[in-house]
Amino acid sequence: MENSLQDVILLLPPGLASYTWRLRGVHTQRASDAVLSQLPQDWPSTSDGIRAVCISVSGHSAIEIQNALHIILRRLEDVETRDGLGSPAAGGSASGLLGLAVQLTPSIAVELRQRHGSRLKALCRSCPSRLRASLVGYDPPLLLLSGLPEALHAALPQVRDMLQLRGPGWHAELRDAALPAQTMASGVVRTVPAIPTVPVGDYSLWVWLKSLDGGVGEMLVYCDRLNELFQDISQLSAVHSGPFGEVPDPRFLQELRVHREDHREIFRRWFREHAIKQKAVQPIAA
Repeated sequence: MENSLQDVILLLPPGLASYTWRLRGVHTQRASDAVLSQLPQDWPSTSDGIRAVCISVSGHSAIEIQNALHIILRRLEDVETRDGLGSPAAGGSASGLLGLAVQLTPSIAVELRQRHGSRLKALCRSCPSRLRASLVGYDPPLLLLSGLPEALHAALPQVRDMLQLRGPGWHAELRDAALPAQTMASGVVRTVPAIPTVPVGDYSLWVWLKSLDGGVGEMLVYCDRLNELFQDISQLSAVHSGPFGEVPDPRFLQELRVHREDHREIFRRWFREHAIKQKAVQPIAA
């Protein structure tokens, strides 16, 4: 059996289930009655009363998981915008906000409640726009997040980092609470290794990569390396052109380890268009 990294378990509006099954490493399962009972009364539901689906994300690398979470949030944004799920209180599209629930273990919930929720307050302050974070329930506890898409995109990697601060034993506790009964009865036990955290890095670089392919998320695979090379997006001007006028400097693509030609062309197109915009706003010499 292949080893993989276990990520957070999310509760999503039911309209998202038809999208997530196509994603590699994303596993959809029925949310238990105990989990559903912890959701607030105004949480989105379908006409037949289904309130949420439970998904877990796994992958062979941290960046793989991060990309899957990015795509899930994009789908959540599309579904809530299209179907009008939710209400302002629940973080639905009526207020322009998205709602997301993260399943926790009791020990993690206790830690997040300490010092009057100082860690959650710091999380909210770090986001580029307003984020609401609240803990509800005890068996199991849930972390409810509500905010604009940009806030959730910034918050979810940080939430994931919070969940990795515990020893590897809690992963089994969290996984077992979400697995269907027939899976548990099979007696199959998977060892989940400790997970390296995903650095958040500079948000402007993350947003830039996200925008290059129209929000699809493929370019986020270069996020970690980009943060090793640059501190913020303003430093990209240093690699705008190479020694012989190439756009961008070929060493940029080499250092970023961009091997796919279609990805190279995406970067080239952005630098070319950026050069045209810069030229257009230059003042005319007297």
